[in-house]
Amino acid sequence: MDNKEKIKLKIRALLAKTTDNGATEAEMMEAMAKASELMQKYYIDSNDLNDPFLGERCVFQKTALLSSQYDTKIFIPHLAKLFDCEYFFNRYTKELTFFGFENDAELCVYFYKTVINTLLKEVSVFESSREFQYQKRYSATKTIKNSFIKGFVFRVAQKLNDMFKSRQAERTKERGLVLREKSKKVKDAFADENLNVQTIRQPKVTVEKRSFEAGQEAGDNFSIVQGIHFRY
Repeated sequence: MDNKEKIKLKIRALLAKTTDNGATEAEMMEAMAKASELMQKYYIDSNDLNDPFLGERCVFQKTALLSSQYDTKIFIPHLAKLFDCEYFFNRYTKELTFFGFENDAELCVYFYKTVINTLLKEVSVFESSREFQYQKRYSATKTIKNSFIKGFVFRVAQKLNDMFKSRQAERTKERGLVLREKSKKVKDAFADENLNVQTIRQPKVTVEKRSFEAGQEAGDNFSIVQGIHFRY
């Protein structure tokens, strides 16, 4: 938390000293005078004090990263963006970490696990299908599975991005400003951690068209809407 945020917390504490809360009238007046002095000194107005995210901490939430020869990470940037979080990987511990407000970071971990578990089930179903057996006549098993997985995670990423755009469109001007401030707080707090991290690059790979389309179809059946509760 930067210095201005600490000053805001102090002002709020001073303004909370009222006779209803047990302070004497003299204590209340002294606290109000001190709060007014700080507000003028640091150019803080009442709108600043109404920040719904004031005092909330950004946290790290870790989960095991699926260790696979296939690339399953493509949807992660879209998941993090949907919940106003940052993310990074640890290649040595095989961990994926989301960084943001606690509830948001926890949701990222939950839905990452949900997507991966669904993907693994769909891959198993695809491997037992006639389509998979047919394609094995003409392509390597690894290529077929890789294309299916790419199709699935690309479609999930597309859904997450569509949800983000839909949420943006539904915001009123006031709520949009609040949420942009929320996103900025997360980014500033993440920058303060001084971590040396890399983001995901969109892979340039050749995919087997029929497997890719089968993966997309499986991704179409995945729904992430249930259980999501956005805070505005």
